Amino acid sequence: MEQYIRSYQLTIGQPNSIGFVLDDHDIDFSVKKGQDNDKSINKLTLKIIGLDKEYRDALTAKNNMAIILSAGYQNKTVIFQGKITKASSKKNGTDYETNIEAGEGYLALREAKTSKSFPAGTNALTIINALCSDLMEKENDLALGTIYNSELLSNKIYRNGYSICGFTKAEISKVLQPLNMNFSIQNNIIYIAAKDKITQQQGFLLDYSSGLVIAEKTKNDPQATEKEKKPVDGVSFEAFLNGALQPLSMVKINNDDNVNGNYKIISIEHKGTYLSGDWISKGFAVEVR
Repeated sequence: MEQYIRSYQLTIGQPNSIGFVLDDHDIDFSVKKGQDNDKSINKLTLKIIGLDKEYRDALTAKNNMAIILSAGYQNKTVIFQGKITKASSKKNGTDYETNIEAGEGYLALREAKTSKSFPAGTNALTIINALCSDLMEKENDLALGTIYNSELLSNKIYRNGYSICGFTKAEISKVLQPLNMNFSIQNNIIYIAAKDKITQQQGFLLDYSSGLVIAEKTKNDPQATEKEKKPVDGVSFEAFLNGALQPLSMVKINNDDNVNGNYKIISIEHKGTYLSGDWISKGFAVEVR
């Protein structure tokens, strides 16, 4: 697609304060996201060419700076919001090249711990809400989004009570896994859902008129590690970059061939280079009930 109808905006600074905004530097970005943040954190890798010295110095001098990347064709949407975990600059020819790595919910997932006891008769939804509060306390720009399929949590009763002492993300997974559920942080919002159920009644229609490039049925999740990889019926797809495509979101895929149905996105990568090539969203999705 034509470069002139696409744009980006990159905002970097301390949380709840004014930082700096870029929208015309040459950048190269990759945003990788999954639906289960107990196993892996959502990550941004970013290269910026020609960043001013004051901004390079700010990146190396500050810890846990917030970063927001919005990008898209015609309309920009947020594709990443998190904390910078690593930044460095080096001279490459006549320009400086700045490399940034960042994670969504980085502080909360790395550092949050919980020590609590719940009385007999407490349900799993109460416990999950308390654990999410501990994540948000550790990283205060996080917010709790939708808890999909919450009836599964409400119906799980701990007759003898429940005690917690450990890293919060691990304790969340301990409650969710027996119910075949998981949690995900997307753009600083915490989502929880059942793995095998829909998360919304209507989703994005992805066909050739809305940016679909290719969609193919597959038996394996391309984002799974070799250790955990097992056959999974799903669809691998590529489309022109669209921030509406993110893990846990529903999408109806129709490529007029052998893929035509409703799917839930399991993993996605948004990637592109400002001055060359197409900006692409490449993902894996599965059919759900």
